Amino acid sequence: MTTAEWIDEHAAELIKASHEIWEHPEASEKEYFACETLQKLLEKHGFRVNQGPLAGLDTAFSASFGSGRP
Repeated sequence: MTTAEWIDEHAAELIKASHEIWEHPEASEKEYFACETLQKLLEKHGFRVNQGPLAGLDTAFSASFGSGRP
């Protein structure tokens, strides 16, 4: 499955997450709701999430999927 196909297949879920984040505005570098929403979505789809802080930012995180080269 290509990335584009995956996005198309999960479009409703991605749009829902986008709307939830939009409905909960947060100040710069204090995006705790958005951070948690995105981390949960990534974990649900098999990503390994490294919850921050990352690079000195409480709301920064990294996520990885699979192994080897992209």
